[in-house]
Order: sequence, then C-alpha cells, then structure tokens
Amino acid sequence: MAVAKTPGFSDRTLPATNSAPALLSRVADALYWIGRYLERAEHVARLLDVHSTMVLDLPDGSAEWREMVALCRDDAEYPANWPVDAQWVSRFVVHYPGNGSAILACLTVARENARAVRGAISSELWEQVNALYRAVRHDVETGAWQTHSHAFLQSVKQGAHLFHGIADETMLHDEGGTFIRLGKTLERGINTIRLLDTKATRLTLENGEPDLLRCASLLKMCSGFEAYRRYYASPIEPARVIEFLLQNATFPRSALWCIGRAAEEARGLVREGAAGRGPDRTLASVRALIEFAPPEDLAGDRLRGFLETARTRAWEAERALAHTFFLRDERPRVLARPSFAPQQQQQQQQSPALTGLLQTPTSPSIRRSRPAVR
Repeated sequence: MAVAKTPGFSDRTLPATNSAPALLSRVADALYWIGRYLERAEHVARLLDVHSTMVLDLPDGSAEWREMVALCRDDAEYPANWPVDAQWVSRFVVHYPGNGSAILACLTVARENARAVRGAISSELWEQVNALYRAVRHDVETGAWQTHSHAFLQSVKQGAHLFHGIADETMLHDEGGTFIRLGKTLERGINTIRLLDTKATRLTLENGEPDLLRCASLLKMCSGFEAYRRYYASPIEPARVIEFLLQNATFPRSALWCIGRAAEEARGLVREGAAGRGPDRTLASVRALIEFAPPEDLAGDRLRGFLETARTRAWEAERALAHTFFLRDERPRVLARPSFAPQQQQQQQQSPALTGLLQTPTSPSIRRSRPAVR
C-alpha cells in the first residue's frame, strides 16, 4: 500500500507500518553511527590494552606500536615529531584531537548523535552513553587514564558492552534497534579483517615455528583466546588462528559471523519494507566470499590479496547502505571504513566537548603539564 510522504521524510525512508511509525533517514543514520562508534571505541581500547601487555615480552616493541597507529588512525596523521612508543601512541589513540578514531572522539560523537535522537532511544540507553562519555572525559582531563591505564581501558570496554546490552533489553526490536546492531556488526567485521591484514604476516618466526606470543595476542585482540582453545583443544597454530578469526561461524567476533549478522539485519530491513535489495545482497556476497574461500587463499602471499578484496567489498556494502537508507549518498573515500560520515564530522566540529580539549604539545620535550579544559 502506498504511503503518503510527510514533509521532512526522505524518499528512501522506511514506510510506516501498523505497529510503528516510519523512521526518519537522519535518525537511522544517527543510530547506525552510534552503534559503529561505540564498537570502535571498545575495539581501540582492547587493542591498546593487549599491545601494552604484549610489548613487555618483546625486546623491541616499536614495530607493534607502528602497527597500532596504522590500525587506529584511519585517515589521521600521526604527528611527525612524536616518538612511536607506548606513551605517545597511547595519547594518540585515547584523546589526540586530530585522530577521529581516538576513544574520546568516538564517544563524543556517539553521545552527540544519541542526544540528537533522544526520542528514538530509551532513557537508560542515553544515561549509559552519557555516563560513559563523562567518565572517560574526566579520566582524560585528570590524567587518571595514564596512571591507571588498564582500569581505564577496562571501563571503556565494559561500558560499550553495557550499552549494547541495554539497547537489546530496553529498545523496541524494530528499525531503530536494527540500525544500531547493523552498525555494530559491520564495524566489528571490518575491524577483524583489518587486524588480520596487519598482523597475519608476523605470526611465524624466521625458522618457520609459530610465534606463540603474537598468535595469542592476536586472539586476545579479538577477545578470542579462550574461545580458540576451547574450539580446537590443540596448540596454537598460525593457520588455525587465521581460519578461526575469519571463518568460524560460531565466534561472535569472526569476520564471517559479523558480516553474516550484518547481512541478516539488512535483510530484515528489506522485509519490513525498505526500498531496494542492494545492502543485504552486497553483504551476503561478502559473507559468501569469506565462507567459501579456498584454503590456498588464506595462506602465504595470497592472504593479503584476499583480505584486500574483502575490505573493498565491505566498503561497497557501506556505500550501498548510505545510498539506500540515509540522506547523504557520498562517503569519504577511505578503504574499508571511513572514520566519519559528513554528518558526524560536522557534529564533532560543533561539539564543545572537543573544542580546545587537551591541546597537544608540539614536542615531547615540552610536555610538563596538562592544560585545564575550558
């Protein structure tokens, strides 16, 4: 049945049903990015926590910190006059103003989006994202995140987990909840692919033996160490680590599980009346690419090309989502995942929480005091 257009609604807005009103395109956009930014903040916190522990057992951890920067910077530039070590890389991924994927930046934009769509989320959900943002900002302002870094990172991870649990328990399981879960699962799947692309080539020592430290650390970066040991019940092997994180159908952080769940969420939107089948078909094709990849594509020099193809296809799925459900139809051309959509960039620029926050010193030699936040 045709649905009359209402002023302010996009032509691609989900049509109204008998049970719930249609969802504004801008509201769907905000909910989708709330899910992505909370997942991204949790991912960065987990990476930093594992890297900080892993480098203690290495004679030289500079390569690991460079990989950390590559995983968490997207299109941001690491300051050229900063040393690449634990102290300065941690600053870069926690609160550096020029890094859109820093923990504080992600939580700030997620909170701004949540505040803009208060009517579409539960009060408990708003309280959680607001409390998490305020706690993280307080720790950054006071420097507590440096003196108690593990506790700080644990609070970020647990806060993000609590957010998604509250969303499942207090929101209607309609289009709004679907967009939050879609953003979360797509972000998580892309993060796993990027992590494997960066780390997979260093899972074997020069003598051909498995690098047990890096294999175990890679699993921990996906919260999968215990799950791997339970699933295989055998010593850790690089090939099995890659297979587990890419193709395991029961582990909720494997690329296959995440992309498959994102495809199911997109398919649910189609069943509820959204125009077009582009997003769910594109995501389903990415899922099939991962699920049916031959073993030879997941080993040696061919692995990098396979992961690059998977990242490109995931980026195409993001574009399909934007064209189908959101008002904006152009995205930053950053492979695999743009750090900010245009709407979120504008919100961050206008947010007083980021304006003037922790102006970063230009040289490590002059870092003696932390200026107060205005």
